[in-house]
Amino acid sequence: MRSSTELLHSPNIASAICRHLSAGPLLPEDEYTVYKSDALKERRKHQRDLSRLARVCRTVSGIALDDLWRSIDDFTHILYAFDAYDRKKCMFTEALSDADKTKFNAYARRVRELHVGKIERVHATVWVVLVAHWGPRGPLLPGLERMTGLEIDSNSLCYTMIFSPTIKHLSLEVNGRAEPGIVRMVVDAAKPVLTSLVHLSITSFSSSSAIPFWELNQLHRLQVSPPVTLTRAIIRSLASFPHLNQLELKIESIPTVGDDEDHIQGFSSLRTLSLKGSLDNICAFMIATKPPSLESLNIMTNRLCPTDGGSGSSIERLQGTLPSSLHTFSATLTCEVEHQYGRSCEHFPDNQTLFAPLLALKNLQRISIAVDTRSFRLTDATLANVTHTWPQLVQFKVTTPQPEFSGVDYEHPVISSAHSIRFVPPPQPKHPSVKTIAIFAHAHPKLEQLVLPTIDLDAVPELDSVPLLEHGLRHFSVCCLTAGVGLMYHARALDMLFPRLDLGDAYKLSATRWRQDATDRNTELQLLLLALQAGRTSEPGRRERAAREGPTSVDPHAIRLLRPEGVEQSAEDEDDSGLSTDAEDAQIVSSRDYWTVAVPPPNIPFPISSISQPPPQPRRWSNVSSRSGSPELPPGRTVIPPSRTVIPPGRTVIPPPTGGVIHRPY
Repeated sequence: MRSSTELLHSPNIASAICRHLSAGPLLPEDEYTVYKSDALKERRKHQRDLSRLARVCRTVSGIALDDLWRSIDDFTHILYAFDAYDRKKCMFTEALSDADKTKFNAYARRVRELHVGKIERVHATVWVVLVAHWGPRGPLLPGLERMTGLEIDSNSLCYTMIFSPTIKHLSLEVNGRAEPGIVRMVVDAAKPVLTSLVHLSITSFSSSSAIPFWELNQLHRLQVSPPVTLTRAIIRSLASFPHLNQLELKIESIPTVGDDEDHIQGFSSLRTLSLKGSLDNICAFMIATKPPSLESLNIMTNRLCPTDGGSGSSIERLQGTLPSSLHTFSATLTCEVEHQYGRSCEHFPDNQTLFAPLLALKNLQRISIAVDTRSFRLTDATLANVTHTWPQLVQFKVTTPQPEFSGVDYEHPVISSAHSIRFVPPPQPKHPSVKTIAIFAHAHPKLEQLVLPTIDLDAVPELDSVPLLEHGLRHFSVCCLTAGVGLMYHARALDMLFPRLDLGDAYKLSATRWRQDATDRNTELQLLLLALQAGRTSEPGRRERAAREGPTSVDPHAIRLLRPEGVEQSAEDEDDSGLSTDAEDAQIVSSRDYWTVAVPPPNIPFPISSISQPPPQPRRWSNVSSRSGSPELPPGRTVIPPSRTVIPPGRTVIPPPTGGVIHRPY
């Protein structure tokens, strides 16, 4: 057997160990704006582990340093390599020594990814020193390949020395208050970098015209978040990019193109397209370009209502512009009139028009449509009509917003007597039933995710007639379920149809975190499906064990207890074996912070007063299930802190994998 030292001498084994401890590539830019992000904390933990490994073992020190310095989350972390750099003052407090320069160069050459972070905190004198020592010799980070989070403002001209000709991925943000002249100077200084980029992302609140992205024909991936005024010249230039395979644009305006007009040739390599803007502009772009090899299309619009006295937008105009190679279609449709003015607008009264552009695409595998309007309803007839349209479907997701209680519907009153008025809601089309869902799933054997706006709870399925479909569906959810209607029969029918659902998220749910109303009843459905699945899958194992072992007596010392993470049993608890209770007299529910014992008032066999005393240092507790946040506990419940966990002999306490939080301290 080889010793651990010999194993570490193997470069492959040492590299595998360091990759396992590595924090990985940079996080998405949104994560860096979240205060105390959990993902960022996890990165810090991995970085500390690699730092310890690099200092402890010389054999793997070089490999560990490569992984540690590969991805940097803030430019100031690079400056920490200088002994002369003061972290509090964010400046050099003494001259750089030759040892400082040598150590910095050893680390800087390892950097491949950089998120600029809070670079504005760096004092101006730091840039003067860096330019004096590294400016004439070459780039500060000679191996840099990806840089994100750089904001172009009045101070950005100093940051250009970070640019390296090796950069292939660049994310820029143009400050809206930056002077146009400053932006042009930064762009001119960055031209050697821009002409070698493969991926460019521009996010800003000002005009993106300061950065001529349409001239960078070497790009493979282009993302432009600020609104863009497209001209036919810009569209032709983008269409001529030979390697462009992913494009994201937010269209402010575009020339009108007739359906019979010659479209712009090009986009031969484009595979993924994401368009934002009005539905009219999106349709005009698709009509003008018609990408021949497009595989994924994502559209986002917040203007569905007629504008400027026009006739309004229609998604049906996309019909005929989508290539047969398309296998993923996603759309987010929002009505800004409803959100701004609270007016109910009628969109897609015929559900079939929403799917009209997709009916001819037989190779579609993923469909995701989010209709953020209160008037849209997916009917049972529409789902039945598209059942046999896309045989290769893997994902079918149609979502709508949660309903808001708006009081009494005064538009449809019915007078029942002289002294009372009964309000009857208008008739609504039928929602998809369990029968239609079963037929739809049977027609799509590869379907893995099914999300519907709602289902028909009035059509209660007869369980004897529901087939054991044994479908491989993994995810099923419903956006809105009618309040006050039982879900057990529907849950049992769905469990028969989809026995392999992945309900891992239901383990993390807390029964006190959701309210029993129409907006949260999908949680109730998921918990019912989880209970049915757990009972169905555990029953054969219990029967086999009962047949093998037969009736057994309870041995308190043989029962193993699984404790929630972070809860340890003290020595006092292990010796506290004098307390006992019958299984019917107490119910123990686990949580991450302590154990809650629900004890009925009469016939208490052990002294409750001895365990209900507050801990030596009182903590504030709140009932998170109460909307008012009252600290009062439910009647008959006793809170036991972790230091005084009481486990009566003869009881087996198995907490859920993530802990069911009943009451949580502040």
